[in-house]
Amino acid sequence: MVQLAQSPKFPSDGKASHGSGVSPDGKYLYLTSQVLNSVSVVDITSGKIVLEIPVGTDPNWIGFSKNGNFAVVSNTATNDVSIIDTQKSCDQI
Repeated sequence: MVQLAQSPKFPSDGKASHGSGVSPDGKYLYLTSQVLNSVSVVDITSGKIVLEIPVGTDPNWIGFSKNGNFAVVSNTATNDVSIIDTQKSCDQI
């Protein structure tokens, strides 16, 4: 089980994690957090959160480009998307 952080200001109300996706290389699980407006990157081998990436408001679904270099997150509250450069993100891990 992966425990996501909770916002001290707002209870999760069942919204802590909504969308998920596995990186094309199979190393990481990406989970959207509608509470924290972020994407948690989980190392699949260890089950540990290795990175939190801020995104737009109320992130919902996540998908990956065919080559895995980018993740796209839909932000429902602002009706836009966040683009994550997965190569730069992995450099931070």
